[in-house]
Amino acid sequence: MTRAARMLGALLAGAVTGLAGVVVHETSWGLPLLAAATVSALMVLPRGRAGQTPFGLGFVLVVLLAVVGRPEGDNAISASLHGYLLMTGGLMVLGLAVTSAVF
Repeated sequence: MTRAARMLGALLAGAVTGLAGVVVHETSWGLPLLAAATVSALMVLPRGRAGQTPFGLGFVLVVLLAVVGRPEGDNAISASLHGYLLMTGGLMVLGLAVTSAVF
């Protein structure tokens, strides 16, 4: 498999994981399940620019798009503890993914 295909697959996996997190983050089991799925994916993906970095970028891109909201004023992520934990977790995923490319 080529490097570009691996990067695209990791980007899509991150986007799907982020979207699933946005959908279920308000449930009582949503954030623990999202954390387990994200950690599992980061452990399986190779370190560096071909694996973990595109995953983190895809994850954060979806979360940021959900935070911005729509022109009507609706938000997919509410200003609650669950929403703030999702946003903080997304930034942590991005930080881990980017530093894996450096070290």
